[in-house]
Amino acid sequence: MQRIFLLTVLLFYSCTLGFSQNIAALSKTMKARGVYPVMKSHLLMGVVPVDQVVLNANPKQVQKIAIDITTSPLDSTKINYGITEIGRTFNLHVVNGTPKEKIDMVVIVHGPAVKSFLKDEAFEKEFKMKNPNLAFLRELHQHGVKFYVCGQILAVMELDKNLLAPELQLTLSAKTAVTHFQSQGYSLLYFTKD
Repeated sequence: MQRIFLLTVLLFYSCTLGFSQNIAALSKTMKARGVYPVMKSHLLMGVVPVDQVVLNANPKQVQKIAIDITTSPLDSTKINYGITEIGRTFNLHVVNGTPKEKIDMVVIVHGPAVKSFLKDEAFEKEFKMKNPNLAFLRELHQHGVKFYVCGQILAVMELDKNLLAPELQLTLSAKTAVTHFQSQGYSLLYFTKD
């Protein structure tokens, strides 16, 4: 019970901090107590084990999760926190009792998040460095996470889909992708700009 209270206080406290302080607190916690059951490529993909929790997963049930991501770092040369949060969400479900094979996760990319999914060549042309997000994208994809990109934002940004990582599939829009997955019984999570 004390751990649950402490975690609640930690989460409340982290929500009231500035974003960089929040990341620093999360990083410190993950270094000290984080576990990484599946996704291991970034410190912020960790999960803090909590004793005596309720709402554990039914290990026979498939968890269908759709993530709508628009998150983009203020500094485009930094890792997109939203991408590492996708890995953390996967790990949270595993720690909660869902076998990794029973996680059906899709990610719908649009808005400012699109640039975090550029191929190295396109990213380097714009930001003078290789894309730091691609290793995390590939790890997620290797574990069955599927990525979809909004065709409307590509048109608005005048961005050719071929400049994006090959793991992304093109949809007409983020809105139609979201409603498609919701109609298929996926739970929807939003990862928006902080």
